[in-house]
Amino acid sequence: MKIVEIDLLSDNLYETSRFYSELLGFTISDKTESKISFKVGSSKLNFLKSDHQNCVYHFAFDIPHNKLDEALKWLLLKVNLIEFQGSNIIDFPNWNAKSLYFYDNNGNILEFIARFENDNKSDTAFDNFSIASISEIAFVTNNVEKLAKDLIQTYGLTYYHRQVQRDDFSVIGDDNGLIILVSSTRNWFPTPIKVEKFPVKVTIETNNNSFELEYK
Repeated sequence: MKIVEIDLLSDNLYETSRFYSELLGFTISDKTESKISFKVGSSKLNFLKSDHQNCVYHFAFDIPHNKLDEALKWLLLKVNLIEFQGSNIIDFPNWNAKSLYFYDNNGNILEFIARFENDNKSDTAFDNFSIASISEIAFVTNNVEKLAKDLIQTYGLTYYHRQVQRDDFSVIGDDNGLIILVSSTRNWFPTPIKVEKFPVKVTIETNNNSFELEYK
């Protein structure tokens, strides 16, 4: 499963433009008074202007699995990383992956994830062009199990085989792209920030099909 495009809300497109284009170096593919889009590897990241303040999302970017240490050094020059148990690098042994977490200007929780099962080794120095794609987007729901079953039945998706599904947390997809289903009772990992539900639209490619999920 591939995440082709995501639409999120922001109450400050100017600062969002500065963060993603000037700080992270992402290419702006489209810009109007009401929307700004960035090319991120094979994916497209869109922010739509909103009057609602503090819309906080979680999404992740895939990076080459052999460039985690370089990505860490690159990010430390640009942002403050979110620590977990005293470390900037967070290990997910069941997923055979390691991640770096940080905030954008909107307060979104961003993640660089190195998945060691993916064949994405790179021989070039890490920079913004090393990012392969948007590989995760989180949906907040009051009923994780029901939403998971609805997505699977409607779109032919599958549970992520590396994650044990729980009442408050479920994962759908594969090592190339994941939809994270989070209960509204949780905090955004690895932060003390309470999750909230905000509109998000995701374009997905799977099994030679493309479709949009608009979650409000």
